[in-house]
Amino acid sequence: MKSYLLIACMAALYSCGEKARTESVILEGIKQLEDSLSQMSSGQKLDMQSYKESQTRYILSLIELYEKFPKSKMAAACIDKVHMVYSGIGDYTKATQWADTLINNYPKYINRAVVLESQASTFDALIQPRDTAKVRHYYTLLLNEFPGLENEKREGIIKRLAFNKLSFEQYIEIQMLEVQNIE
Repeated sequence: MKSYLLIACMAALYSCGEKARTESVILEGIKQLEDSLSQMSSGQKLDMQSYKESQTRYILSLIELYEKFPKSKMAAACIDKVHMVYSGIGDYTKATQWADTLINNYPKYINRAVVLESQASTFDALIQPRDTAKVRHYYTLLLNEFPGLENEKREGIIKRLAFNKLSFEQYIEIQMLEVQNIE
């Protein structure tokens, strides 16, 4: 009986220790990992194995903050960083999944316009097969939610939507021909 009690006490202490990772502790770990990644990437010789391991710990720390403290002022920014890291390493499926989490859970996120544009352009140019419905969805959200979008950007999005059936490469070709005709 005493051994069961001891095991129960140890389990309780362990679970309390897990919960004791406060937001500030997680944020400090994130800051240290950001500094470490920055130093690694600016060095003369980059140890890719160490860099990837640090990047994985960084992603896990960002996700941990979001999951443990979803109402934190930093939760949305952490999800955005996860989205950007996955995009940066070319894992566009995970990047778009995290961007969707951000879009769906934090509609007032300060960088929402950038995330919406990132989603639209990722589905437009980087994910194959290309999903024209998602391209239209994210660009339409961007146009509707941000009526004050600068005119040049707004016109570019409207024009892209008019040629949404064309692949990104085909659209770029048309744009290049138009520029040549103007000159």
